[in-house]
Amino acid sequence: MTTFSDLSNMCPGLAAQGALATDAVNKKPLVALEALKLLGEGIVRSIMAFQGLEEPAEITQIARLNTLSNRNLMPSILLPFFQVLNKTGQSADMPSTTVQIRAALFARLAERLATWFAKSYGPHLPPAARTAEDVDGVVKAIIKSPQNSAVRYSARKAAARRAITMKLSEGETRVLIDSQLQAAGWQADTMVLRYSQGARPEKGVSKAIAEWQTETGPADYALFAGLDFIGFVEAKKMGKDVISDLTQSKRYAQGAMLDGQARFIGGPWSEYRVPFLFSTNARPYLNQLKEKSGIWFLDVRFPTNHPRPLHGWYSAEELVGLLNQNIPAAQEKLANESMYYLGLRDYQEKAVRKVESALEKGRDRHLIAMATGSGKTRVALGLIYRFIKTERFRRILFVVDRTSLGEQAGDKFKETRLEELKTFDQIYDLKEVDKTGIEPTTKVNIATVQGLMRAIMYPSDTRDVPSVGQYDCIIIDEAHRGYTLDRELGDDALPYRDQNDYLSKYRRVIDYFDAVKIGLTATPAPHTVEIFGKPVFTYSYREAVIDGWLVDHEPPHQLVTRLAKKGIKWGKGDTVPVYDPATGQITNIEDIPDEIKLEIDHFNKLVVT
Repeated sequence: MTTFSDLSNMCPGLAAQGALATDAVNKKPLVALEALKLLGEGIVRSIMAFQGLEEPAEITQIARLNTLSNRNLMPSILLPFFQVLNKTGQSADMPSTTVQIRAALFARLAERLATWFAKSYGPHLPPAARTAEDVDGVVKAIIKSPQNSAVRYSARKAAARRAITMKLSEGETRVLIDSQLQAAGWQADTMVLRYSQGARPEKGVSKAIAEWQTETGPADYALFAGLDFIGFVEAKKMGKDVISDLTQSKRYAQGAMLDGQARFIGGPWSEYRVPFLFSTNARPYLNQLKEKSGIWFLDVRFPTNHPRPLHGWYSAEELVGLLNQNIPAAQEKLANESMYYLGLRDYQEKAVRKVESALEKGRDRHLIAMATGSGKTRVALGLIYRFIKTERFRRILFVVDRTSLGEQAGDKFKETRLEELKTFDQIYDLKEVDKTGIEPTTKVNIATVQGLMRAIMYPSDTRDVPSVGQYDCIIIDEAHRGYTLDRELGDDALPYRDQNDYLSKYRRVIDYFDAVKIGLTATPAPHTVEIFGKPVFTYSYREAVIDGWLVDHEPPHQLVTRLAKKGIKWGKGDTVPVYDPATGQITNIEDIPDEIKLEIDHFNKLVVT
């Protein structure tokens, strides 16, 4: 039984919604779910008011959550909890017993959120908020008593600490996994889409069916793309190691069983009847908690494949696309493909070959370091065309750091003649910079890193977030610029607290997709090497000059002033004017006892002009 006692002690106006839900769980579960939704909204509205934020233009819970997330005021681990509470409308058509179970489970989730809010923000709430009778009263009281920045920061830090230590049961974790799968286009509901309740695969429908029977017992989820059996998911409660549970998924794949119209597709692959295995505890991926977070994925078709963490779920269509890819055959075709039609210079051809060779060896991150003006975009175009033509990759994302560079790249794709004197966009579907709506036929998409940040981290609807398998290759132009916080970034109105905040977001965008990453740069910075590894190919400015592709610059002319050359000198007995910053006055010190000489290094430190 949920009591919301912590919230009642701190903020009874909010707790009243929780009490209403508790009373209605058994007899009126739909009423309970609506009350829990309003409680979630009340907590979020209260946090926004406490942090001095106004309601967003679009007054919805999703917009509020995005506003808090944008400013790092909502711990990422709690974001899906509030999103789940906001989806009560999906319960109306369910059997009454299922709705009741859902209401009880959601009530426990809501109580955890209420306790988190009460202990993080409760001690800082103004007295009027603690005595308010309803949600609106609480919010108004908080707005009327604005907090200083130190108190806001303290509450935010406390909220982040408490969120990390929150623990969920396996059943509560399943609710979050359902929500994540739904966002990737799967039909998923542990309480309804269950094998024991008659759930079976259907033609044309992507389903995650819970408790699917195998020779070794029921699997947490079986994944079906229509009738095709393509994967298993092992779900564990939050806090448990994720990677180790892939062993259980392997047992499911070895003992997979068919029912209804379900069918295996391809295979078997050694002892495995199903190709794609997943394990998760619903925690968003954190590199610091690598083995306890994210979605761990293993493609068992090739024994050389290793488990790797994902930042989200593949869609069913993307898994089918992955299954239909013959990477060894494509790699062989790539190695034998001629370059005559690309019209590349010798060093550019060498750059292409170096990347393709590293790719064949299994490397998934590559860095090309080429001098400015030596044709990096032309190399990228050559790589992209060859990758698509040989079917080594299904869809490629070309990332730039500003719209103008994306437009220039798009022009290059539309101007450069390739085979049969056709341009790239005449051969393949090209989506130009930050155009919305990726079609199944789209082969290349040009996007700014800011546009990707908005789509991945600040979506207006979670269903619009690109899935991690939307691209299987990403080429980042001017890769080093991800570490330069220049003013042009402000044009996109993305909230960066400081340079480190931007770097973190830039890295998250690059790491988000489960894809091969190729960086292009003229100046590989240490952080660039950290992301992409050491360059697989380098062509320096000096090499380009020697080879005759670039013109050397003239030696710099250094202008030396008399003061820079001779400094400032006072002899013994001279009078020296001295500025006192405390009083703002200039005092003359007469008859100095020793000679004083100031070099150029002292200018603007000891010398004020």
